[in-house]
Parts: sequence; C-alpha cells; structure tokens
Amino acid sequence: MIAELVFVGTELLLGEILNTNAQYLSRQLAQLGVDVYHQVVVGDNAARLRAVLSQALSRSDLVIASGGLGPTDDDITREGAAEVTGRPLELDPQLLAQLEIWFARRGRRMAENNRRQCMVPRGARVLPNDRGTAPGLMIPADGDKVVILLPGPPGELRPMFEAHVAPYLAARSGGRPLRLVTRTLRFVGIGESALADGLRDLMATQTDPTIAPYAKVAEVHLRLATRAADEAEGYARIAPLEAEIRSRFGRFLYGSDEETLPQAVGRLLAERGMTLSTAESCTGGLVAKWITDVPGSSRY
Repeated sequence: MIAELVFVGTELLLGEILNTNAQYLSRQLAQLGVDVYHQVVVGDNAARLRAVLSQALSRSDLVIASGGLGPTDDDITREGAAEVTGRPLELDPQLLAQLEIWFARRGRRMAENNRRQCMVPRGARVLPNDRGTAPGLMIPADGDKVVILLPGPPGELRPMFEAHVAPYLAARSGGRPLRLVTRTLRFVGIGESALADGLRDLMATQTDPTIAPYAKVAEVHLRLATRAADEAEGYARIAPLEAEIRSRFGRFLYGSDEETLPQAVGRLLAERGMTLSTAESCTGGLVAKWITDVPGSSRY
C-alpha cells in the first residue's frame, strides 16, 4: 500500500511550529508495512488544499491529512476532502449531541461555529476524539482508496491513530504485513564520502537490504533496511551485509541502533574495568556532562 501524508496549516509553512506529526506518522506506517512516497505541507487555502488532495489520490492508495479540523473559518480540511471525494457534508446528530455534552461537562457554552466539527462527508466513518472536540474521519474515495483526516495536535492525533487507524490498516493488509526492519551502524573518525567510497560496490548493487549513509555531527550513520514479517527475519536478512561492512570499517564503528558515543565509551570502560577523568577548559565541563548523562556512569 502506498500512502501520502498531507499536513495542513499556514503555521507549518511559516515555521512557527515543528511538524512532529510527520515523523510520528511515517514511523508508524513503516511499522505497518505501508510505503510513504510523499509528504506535502499546504497552507490554509481551499484551492491549494483541494489540488494537493487530488494529486495525492491520483498517485496513492491512502491519504492521511492532519490539521484543519477545528471550528474556525481557516479550518478547511473537512470541506476540502469532502469536495475532492465527491461526498456532501451532512450534520451528524450523534456527534452534535456528544459535543454539546463535552462542553456542558466543562461548564462552557458551545459556540455556534463548533457545529462545523459535526459535519461528516456522506458515507464516512467517524473516528472518536477522546482528547478534544475535533473527530477524525475516514472517507472512501474512488476504488478502494481512502482519505483519513486526523486532528493536528499530537496529543489528539497519536491516540486516535493508535486506537482506530492502525487497527484498520493492519486488518486491511490481510494478515501479517511486511514491516520495515532497520539496523543503524554508527561510525566516528571517518567522513561520509570516505565511508561511501569504501562501500561503492555494495551500494551500486544494493537491492534488499538497502544501504543509506547519513552525515551527522562528527559522526556518520549507515542505515541498513529490509522488509520482513518480523524483526528476527529482518535482522537475519541484514546480518550478512552488516558483517561485510564491519569487516571493512570496523575500526571506525562504535555502536549500532540507539547507542550513542558516550554510551559506547561508558560500555567499553566498564567492560575493561577502567575509569575516566576529564580536565576541561574551553569546553566548560561539556565532555564530563556527556559522560555522566549516561545512566550507570558512576561505575567509571
């Protein structure tokens, strides 16, 4: 299944907030075996939003849009998706009653514009929002394509995705989907170009697993990736490639996956029964902080 992610909000284009939903949704979909080919950010403009959604449906099986489900005039995602999918908006009396109760329990009067959040495209499935007033929507499109609308606040989007969207996608895959399995190798003391040059033959012929280098601050990471039914199968497939890379550049390799350089230093010190002292001037104790930030650093 091919997915496209659409993030709605002029505040995203202006850089006023960080789009953490992009990282979260991409990671979740990868674990579900869904390929994300495109991510698009669009402002609060109805024409441009319709164009983005139309393009997404033309090249993807699944479109997930976040943001723009609030009650104000610049919250236009619901209307845009309804128009693009050809499904008129209709007032959902049950949603309206639930929203009135939500406000009443908090001793607040529901504004008239909140009724917009109770408008549902005909034939759409409503995704309950236990954290806010904007329900999510799952809207059928042409063929077996679907548009899923989620609220923008991460505190609302994440529980809604995990409770409703993830189970739907897992069921739609028809059993155990092939999930993305990765191993990240971390190198220090060598540049990205030198590392890539030494792996040129492997990268030129890569198919499965794939190899992707990433330049980091004072480090280089290599991501090895494959798709498998589970982690054990995936790591077994990655193992021969990882062994070959280690044989070539093991002297620069300090760790893998989530292990940081300070953690690797601490691990080696503990294994060898050694201790570490620092005498710092210009760094103002920064090196000592890196070392002591690691749990258990009092051992060395």
